Formats: sequence, C-alpha cells, structure tokens
Amino acid sequence: MSGRTGVDFSTLGLDDNIADVDAQGIRGLFDAILQKNDGKPVTVREAAELYGMAMGAPTAVGTPEDVVDEMEHYLDEGGCDGFMLLATNVPGCFVDIVELVVPELQRRGPFRTRYPGTILRESLLEY
Repeated sequence: MSGRTGVDFSTLGLDDNIADVDAQGIRGLFDAILQKNDGKPVTVREAAELYGMAMGAPTAVGTPEDVVDEMEHYLDEGGCDGFMLLATNVPGCFVDIVELVVPELQRRGPFRTRYPGTILRESLLEY
C-alpha cells in the first residue's frame, strides 16, 4: 500500500487516522480508500484491510448472476471495456470465473462463445 500511495505507513500507528496524510503516489487509490468508509475517519488498519481486499477497486461478491449484474453495470454505465481479476485463492477463483461467471456472461451476450479465427491475431479485433 505504501508503494502505491507514496505514504510510509510504518511511521504511523495502526489506529491513526489517515485522512490528513499527504499521499504523493496514486492519489485516486488513496481517495478510494478514504471514501470506502462513508466519510468516517479511516485508520491505517482499516485502510490496509480495504486495500488488501480490492486495492481500491470495486468488488463483486455473490452468485454468478450477482457478479455478472455488477460487471454489466460497469460495461453499460461506466464505460468499461474489460476487467482485471485479482486472485483470492489459486486456482479456485479462476476455476469459479471459468465455470460459473463466463457461462452466465455468454448466456447474456457480452462474452463470446466462439472465436472467428484460428490464431489470436485473427480473433483480437473481431467481435
């Protein structure tokens, strides 16, 4: 978290408030951590927990349908054109994506069911 925000958290106590810390790194990440607590003070401990969960990124949790609902929201409303997946348990989280989420995305339409080419180059921009 220090490397991304530019804050040396080792100089602070776990229960110190970070609202007034001067973050010189990725300010958007730091602001996302501050906003996760609905305007309440965020301690170093809470920031570390939030960062550890999602590095400041939205987190989709629930049934495959719930996860796809969240993904479609970002695709339709947020101008998103792809997703970065963070491993929570390997290989289980990737197996869940392939076996549970991808089929739901394919059923709804945003994920292809076949590739037009036989090599990657033929399929990259053909959707």
